Amino acid sequence: MDGRVIAFGTLPNCKRVGKMSKTITDLIFEVFITMEDHLDWDKHITYAELSEQIDDDSRQQWISALQFLRLEFGDDFLRLNNSHHPIFRMVTDKSPWRIAEIIKFAVTLIQLKSTDINYRHLKDKLIHPGSCKTEGIPFFEISHMYLDTGCDVKVWKDIKAQKNPDLVIGFPETNEKLYIEVSKVGESKLRSDLDNNFKVISRLFNIAPPQLPFSCQLLRYISDSEMDGVLASITAIREKALLQQDMILLENEVMRLCVTHPNKYGQFQEWMEKNDYRNGLHGPPLNFDETYRILNYKIEREMEQIPAGSSGMIYLHVHALYFSVIDPEIITAAFEKKMSTYPLLFGIVIYSTIITDCSPFEVAINGHFFSTRKINETVVRYFFFLKNPAYSHGLSDNAIARIYQSFRSSSGN
Repeated sequence: MDGRVIAFGTLPNCKRVGKMSKTITDLIFEVFITMEDHLDWDKHITYAELSEQIDDDSRQQWISALQFLRLEFGDDFLRLNNSHHPIFRMVTDKSPWRIAEIIKFAVTLIQLKSTDINYRHLKDKLIHPGSCKTEGIPFFEISHMYLDTGCDVKVWKDIKAQKNPDLVIGFPETNEKLYIEVSKVGESKLRSDLDNNFKVISRLFNIAPPQLPFSCQLLRYISDSEMDGVLASITAIREKALLQQDMILLENEVMRLCVTHPNKYGQFQEWMEKNDYRNGLHGPPLNFDETYRILNYKIEREMEQIPAGSSGMIYLHVHALYFSVIDPEIITAAFEKKMSTYPLLFGIVIYSTIITDCSPFEVAINGHFFSTRKINETVVRYFFFLKNPAYSHGLSDNAIARIYQSFRSSSGN
């Protein structure tokens, strides 16, 4: 591979080695014979070379993207990581939307590498799975939006004892700068605790004997001090159902549980239908409205990193279900009130991505902007920009137009 090509910000040229008429499944089993093969860059490149699921131009870009990422992250990257790492998933998943994603990812990194002297700081954030999820991928997503509109993008180099924004956007025509703070709104402690509850109880049902049909609805969070007693109750009910060859019910403040012997499975199905229960384990309702956390903790913390006297924006990556539980009018008023105390804050972006299908939608009113947009054939981006009515620093009309243009970019079309 010619390193000089990469230095100029283009993907290296690759030669396709052959073409075969095979189904995706046939080709996967032909190329990836052992589990170890999935950790071999050469195998993934070979698969791309032989694949017929995309057109020739896209295949060439796919091969080039794989070769570039191999060069950047090393031959051992796949062996040192697993499906918890976003880049590992990009490489190993052969879905068409993943192929489009990895191409866009590589092209964006190449562009940043050729123009940003601080690129290695982004690369460092991409290597570790934790920082890749919380910083690396969000940095890439936002960088792509602005690069797509012709802006300059710089990753900020952290310096102790000074303000450290995440990204600096440059507007070439006016020499203005916009400082961006990026943050992923992680799971609340309660949601994390409920998830841990679910995993512990799920292991009991799925691994420990006796294996019997059941329906279990958890009703609330179970503390560590309660968990042993709850597990013992579940085990006792399962053993009773097996011993008595019957359907056994348990209902208390923690859960509603029904376990049945296979001989009573028909009765069990009738009971579930009559009581509107579902087979398997189900957790309690979750609250995905993160507005309180954002308004009372996130904004102040992120604004502390915007340099004094400079225009700033905050980008917050949230769970996709946040957009299903909020009232846009209510949160707009709440955010406007909070932002009004920060006159250098141009606005806040709340966004998320999800695998779903929907019609594109866009609305702009009073400077606010909301859209649902397909970024490829499978993935949809929810995007909500809330403009600060008290912003007073005075970005030029040209710079503001570029910002709004970035909101509409990255459609993948």
